[in-house]
Amino acid sequence: MPLIWGNLPTGVNMQRLNLSWFSQLALALQPLTLGGLEEPGTGIQNLARAWSYLGFLGDAKRLSLSLAASRPLIWQIQEECRKVFQADAESQPEALLAVKDSIYQLTGKLNALLDADLAHQSVYNVLPKRAYDIDMLISDATQLFADPVRGEFNEEEKWNIEQAGKCLAFEVPTAAAFHIWRTLDSVLQRYVVQVAGKLPRSRNWGAYIKVLEDAKADIKITSVLTQIKDLYRNPIVHPEERLDNDRALSLIGIAESAIGSVIADMVTRRGP
Repeated sequence: MPLIWGNLPTGVNMQRLNLSWFSQLALALQPLTLGGLEEPGTGIQNLARAWSYLGFLGDAKRLSLSLAASRPLIWQIQEECRKVFQADAESQPEALLAVKDSIYQLTGKLNALLDADLAHQSVYNVLPKRAYDIDMLISDATQLFADPVRGEFNEEEKWNIEQAGKCLAFEVPTAAAFHIWRTLDSVLQRYVVQVAGKLPRSRNWGAYIKVLEDAKADIKITSVLTQIKDLYRNPIVHPEERLDNDRALSLIGIAESAIGSVIADMVTRRGP
């Protein structure tokens, strides 16, 4: 009966909601308002099923929805249920009879308060982004790259790509561009060190590209890097430059191609 499903990276302060859980919750609570506790055997089964859902719903640490009005009632219902479950098997029917009217009354109130609480939750549907898988963008955007390329990323590069994916998913496009360019910056610096032995004194793309050209690096790579520098990367640092999601998505494709080419040449130069 999980409410949080799928794996989110460590440090991501959000829960992924399984919406079907809420329909199952409604079914579990229904007998507690519609006379489902009258027959002892079935009533105790209905109570046990509702108990597992109420336990999750009432735990603010496990479920961080804001249920300020509902949770006190949930705890009261749990207390009434506990009187039944703590009784021995022979005494449970009598214990159920003693609390069933209280449970009916409390659950009826809970339904109304829960409707009100759930109506103002900050829960959003993240819409698709072209052909990109939303789960992948949120959980691990490094999957945008081929496995051999992913295997060459350092931790900082992985982090920036993951942040870029989240920014794309939640439509913060200018930030997505910053993170993907930071990834390419890091890869480019490692490439320059591999080709030339060290970074130039001037730490900028113009100097990096010149070093690569002087070292006879692949002209296809240096040409692409020059184009990215002039047309895409440098303009984004200006405060008046704002990207929409479509432009940011296009930049991800451009950066992916450049990063893949640079890393492929790094691997070739490194040899077996």
